[in-house]
Amino acid sequence: MKTKKFFEDTLKSLRCQKTTLILGGLPILLTFLIFVGIFWPTLKDLRSHQKLLEQKKALIERYRAKLQKISPPSTPRESPEKYLFQGRDPYIVVSELQKELENIPEITLRSFRILKQSPFQADIQKVELNFDLEGDIKGLVEVLERVETFQKALRIQYLLVSQFSRGRQKALRINLRIEALFRAVQNL
Repeated sequence: MKTKKFFEDTLKSLRCQKTTLILGGLPILLTFLIFVGIFWPTLKDLRSHQKLLEQKKALIERYRAKLQKISPPSTPRESPEKYLFQGRDPYIVVSELQKELENIPEITLRSFRILKQSPFQADIQKVELNFDLEGDIKGLVEVLERVETFQKALRIQYLLVSQFSRGRQKALRINLRIEALFRAVQNL
């Protein structure tokens, strides 16, 4: 009898514990399923993004290798000093540009002005110059080519071209504003 009662009590106890285990484990199981349901697609996306990233890195490395084969060997950097206009005052910029433009037979230099000087870096100034020129289309093309290939630091800030008549001939009036980098050097 005692054994029968022991078994009955044990079965009751197990049933209570089973219910408690099920009721206690059910929120944990639901939390796990929700967690897996939310983060599983994200984990798959992460894996696909990682594969894509690895493929892109490999592609970049292949392009770098090809570029190194194609590109010429690197040369030591030149000193930026050689690109600066240097002199006692900014009129050296005007002088050098005037020499360059005087060699163009289709262009006549009417006037020039230094519009403004402003600090650029430590001892370097940015100088704005305005040139008023007259000429034809060939001369304008030549001016633009020479400014583009000039070996000093300058750029065209403003260009205005208008046509006018001189007798029976048509000519161009060119207003050219240039910015140049200048360093003042006292001992020249």
